[in-house]
Amino acid sequence: MSQLKKITAEKATDITQHYEMEEEAADQLNKNTSMVPYDFITLLLRQELYSEAVKFLAHALPKRRSVWWASLCARTAPEEQTNTQALIAVQRWVQEPNEEHRKNCFNLAEMDQLKSSASWAALAAFWSSGSIADDSIAQIPPPPFQYALAVTAAVNLAAAAHPSVNDAFKMLLQEGLDIANGREE
Repeated sequence: MSQLKKITAEKATDITQHYEMEEEAADQLNKNTSMVPYDFITLLLRQELYSEAVKFLAHALPKRRSVWWASLCARTAPEEQTNTQALIAVQRWVQEPNEEHRKNCFNLAEMDQLKSSASWAALAAFWSSGSIADDSIAQIPPPPFQYALAVTAAVNLAAAAHPSVNDAFKMLLQEGLDIANGREE
C-alpha cells in the first residue's frame, strides 16, 4: 500500500504504464517491479532524477490535485508575476471544476502561447476533462493523462526559472508530496 494518501495505485508500475520513462528510471523500476509509489519516488529523488519524479507524480496524483500542484509550482517562478490571470483561472477551476472555468483556462493558455509555467498549468486544467474540440463540432475527450504532460511541463518550467534548478525541483516536489499526503487547498 502506498504511503501517499491520495495516490491509489498499489505499485509504481500501475502509474508508469501510462507514460514513457527515461532509461535510467525504467532500469531502476525493472529491478523491482513490485515497488510501491512512495518507494519509487523516494528512489528517483535520491538519484536526483527530478524531472522523472515530476512526471511520475503528475501522473500519480488525481487530476484536480495534479493541476493544483502545477499552479502552486507556477506561482514560485519569478516571471509568473505577469501571468496572474492564468494562475487565478487555474485556482478557480481547482476550487470549482466546471466547463466555464476549464474553457477560460484554455483561452488564457492560448493567449500566452504556452510561454510560461502558468499557461501550462492552465492547459492542464483544460485537458483534464470535457472536450478539446470546438463547441461547434462533436465532443472529443482529451487523451488519457494528457493533463499530466502539461503538469509536467508546468513544474519543469517553474523549476528552470529559479537560480538553483535542483533546489527548486526539491522544493516543488516536496509541495507535490504534501498534496499526495492529503494537504488541502
